[in-house]
Amino acid sequence: MLVGSIIERGFIGMTHHKLCIFDMDGTLVDTLPDITNAVNRVLTQLDLPSLPPDEIEGYVGQGARWLLQCALQSVGDSDASLLSEARQRFLPTYKAHLTEHSRPFPGVVETLAQLQQEGHTLTVCTNKPIDLAQIILQDLELESFFQAAFGGDSFERKKPDPMPLLRIMERFSTPPTNTVMVGDTIYDIQAGRQAGTWTCGISHNGVRTQQLQDTGAHVILSDFTTLPNQDFFRS
Repeated sequence: MLVGSIIERGFIGMTHHKLCIFDMDGTLVDTLPDITNAVNRVLTQLDLPSLPPDEIEGYVGQGARWLLQCALQSVGDSDASLLSEARQRFLPTYKAHLTEHSRPFPGVVETLAQLQQEGHTLTVCTNKPIDLAQIILQDLELESFFQAAFGGDSFERKKPDPMPLLRIMERFSTPPTNTVMVGDTIYDIQAGRQAGTWTCGISHNGVRTQQLQDTGAHVILSDFTTLPNQDFFRS
């Protein structure tokens, strides 16, 4: 059962060449400043030390529970009850400052516009709850590029499980050979590989390049604007 997907939009005159499934955090949008601030606000509320952004970045990609579990373990506290309290505090704290500092990465808007104009079907698949993802896409004026968006609560399982990608391909009647998964984490690439799609790793700052290579991404890009030039769009 699909939960909370953005209403699909029809684009007149489009020829659907490829189904593009984009991760959001770290791929389309630099959400790390707001995520870092929210995590550290919660840690401060729990009388625990703050963590640097580069460490928190390594915990992003598998949802809030994983993020907070890793953060608590890093500061030396893995108590289950504390994790439960941290989770209760985190989402309201994060939601209150969701797009305070978050911005699209350089070249994202122009590239999405080009892909849309070329007739590709653009979608979002994030492990973030869909209500938060929708707010970010709306606030940053990215929503109109996508025919649908899906969150971590839209399916029974999240990435790196291939289920979300398989369901999205089914929904758009597109085979894996005509689908591209674009993301910045190993979880995106693992999901794409298991679903049989093309996989494109995004490494804006170069930090995750080796991880993406080791996971088997077909292509790894540091410049988002080169995405439309890749061979899988020409095949």
